Amino acid sequence: MLVGVYTGGTPNLMAIGMGLKVKEETLILTNTADAILGGLYFLFLVTGAQWLIGKVLPDFSSAVSEPALAATEEEQTSKRALTFAIVLSILNVGISVGFSLLLTGKLEVSIIMLALTTLGVAASFHPKVRNIKGTYDAGQYFILVFSLALGTNINFREMFVSSSAVFLYTAFVMITAIVIHLILAWIFRIDTDTMLITSTAGIFGPAFIGPVAERLNNREVIVPGLTCGLVGYAIGNYLGFAVAWFLMPR
Repeated sequence: MLVGVYTGGTPNLMAIGMGLKVKEETLILTNTADAILGGLYFLFLVTGAQWLIGKVLPDFSSAVSEPALAATEEEQTSKRALTFAIVLSILNVGISVGFSLLLTGKLEVSIIMLALTTLGVAASFHPKVRNIKGTYDAGQYFILVFSLALGTNINFREMFVSSSAVFLYTAFVMITAIVIHLILAWIFRIDTDTMLITSTAGIFGPAFIGPVAERLNNREVIVPGLTCGLVGYAIGNYLGFAVAWFLMPR
């Protein structure tokens, strides 16, 4: 789950957790630990990160023209297009379920999630689907509904007993991921702003790119940040399931 969330975001964590049939308490606790630790890291990103990381990495060098930036800021919300996106998502779920039944004769959640991810990535290659505005917000809404439903079944006694181990492990994975990112950026001489915005994409996802870019006072890193965030969403499930299956006892 942590491979998924620190490659993509919360949707990947939830999808991998469901696919691996993780206990509800563990799923919620991991999500909570990620939210708390992520909040601390976000506070660092919008305060002293640029100054501190700038001591190690080179400064940003502008290479993007203003018209290109202006094009990324256009927003045209269409309810009809968003409705189409939701219907398409439901259709993809049906196809994924059918694929699982055809392949295994039962509802195997891991297969459904990977099939759904593949169909979503395939649909994104169509410009009309890729450019629909509001799909991210709609997806986050459904995640909140799912989280609320999941939270009503939590066993708090078991959750508190296992909280420290999950929290410490989540902290270890997140900090290690950030340190490795910084070391690779230093080796390849990646500039400070690009390192911070791609780290934001990996730890949080596309939604946090804008606020961090504004704090960096550098709107040119928005496009690479969003690109990394969206690619992370696309490959997060594949990496998460691959690591899980590799580590499972034979």
